[in-house]
Amino acid sequence: MNLKKRIICPANINILKYLQLQKIIISSPCGGNGTCGKCKIRLIAGNLMPSETDRKFFKEEELKSGYRLACTAVPRQNVLIEYKMPSDEADVISMDITEEVPDLTHRFGIAIDIGTTTIAVALADIDDEKVIYADGITNHQNIYGADVVSRVVAANSGHLKELQGIIKKDILEIVERICKKYGGISEKICDIVISANTTMQHFLQGYSCEGLGSFPFNPISLGGETYEFNLLFENTKDILPNAKVRILKGISTYVGADITSGIMAYDIVNKNETALFIDLGTNGEMAVINNGRITVASTAAGPALEGGNLSCGVGSIGGAICGVKYDNNEFIYQTINDLEPAGICGTGVIELISVLLENGIINNTGNLSEEYFERGFEINTLKGIKLVLTMGDIREFQLAKGAIRAGIDTLLKRAGLKYLDIDKVYISGGLGTRLKPQAAGAVGLIPGELIDSAISIGNSSLQGAVLSLYNPQECNDKIEQIIGISQEDFLGNDEEFRNNFIESMNF
Repeated sequence: MNLKKRIICPANINILKYLQLQKIIISSPCGGNGTCGKCKIRLIAGNLMPSETDRKFFKEEELKSGYRLACTAVPRQNVLIEYKMPSDEADVISMDITEEVPDLTHRFGIAIDIGTTTIAVALADIDDEKVIYADGITNHQNIYGADVVSRVVAANSGHLKELQGIIKKDILEIVERICKKYGGISEKICDIVISANTTMQHFLQGYSCEGLGSFPFNPISLGGETYEFNLLFENTKDILPNAKVRILKGISTYVGADITSGIMAYDIVNKNETALFIDLGTNGEMAVINNGRITVASTAAGPALEGGNLSCGVGSIGGAICGVKYDNNEFIYQTINDLEPAGICGTGVIELISVLLENGIINNTGNLSEEYFERGFEINTLKGIKLVLTMGDIREFQLAKGAIRAGIDTLLKRAGLKYLDIDKVYISGGLGTRLKPQAAGAVGLIPGELIDSAISIGNSSLQGAVLSLYNPQECNDKIEQIIGISQEDFLGNDEEFRNNFIESMNF
């Protein structure tokens, strides 16, 4: 598929801003701050002088070929530019799917997980309690930044309506895709369950985000609302005429329904075990479940664990490098769906760094060996496409994994627990779909002592939403139970957390 498009941009307006006004989505994980280098465009006709930021990200021959960053480009005359649309397809599903032809005498429901990076959807036969189709799409709000904080700032700067419009459009696109695939099913879909972090819920519902950006973090709502589909999505009765929408409840501003849904999906509270639940993504939420109580916390991991803010990083899309091995002096790369490499996603970065550590190419401080220090480590793929892991990429990863690890260590200490007290570690989130606990332990993302007790459970938020389609009252009761015994531990300004963060930066 050719994802390259062309457009004429008028004089005296920032090109990224103009593309946003035209509802055109291009990759901009830093939100247009000029720090990620991913909003690449190419000048086709007209005059557009390179900025100082352009010179940091492009070689001289690339500049001569017309490459610029949209976020720093303000033409003095009309220009024709070429831009690349990001891939919509997101591979974040981790559940059994029957792919059966639906029995249209049955009731159907749609489970939706709205993540900061991706949106995952499952179509379920409610009567037979089975998933028959699942899909994923990029969350196109990324044009306002890859992380929650950047988008909250954007919402509070007058862009809430745009953020709401994007998330609704994304969901409608994937719902219409389902209806098109299964003719006649639209009238049989009666229930939609949405699980999301609290910020994504606010965007969807159009709630003010003023209380989300600073302490004491007072959200308008933590979920629990029910809507008619046509009322929430406005003038869409012809799409799903009989559906209602239920939004699952979360615990706090930064520990949302995606966490309560995940804990509920595995019924962790009612198991006779001391457990650690970790949701790995743009935010690192975690929970310690012990003796009938739950202590929860969140850390600002940033987008590096999902491919954001990395020079060669991409989300979990087809073609993303998701696995790395070193065998017979050769690096072997695995990509999602075995497609031609498009970049490297979170699990790929973790496995690559673990292999480079094992072979002495990265030392415990995160520095590449002298041979690669200046130019970075070149990833040679079988298709001849070359990607480079730079020192900057490694530092971004260290910040993310340091925040996660510091959160784990601080939370366990607050709960009076040692590593050996933990019976099981549940690693959730899009990253948890393919993450190998051995690799996570090798890079220090999780303590080495917890490797053997760790399991990757994938998108547990979506799994919980599916279960809620089958047994709404039972699942709601379990979520209320989880909320009732949960206590949040704020780590942001905690000195112990900061000390642990500094120590956790090294490998």
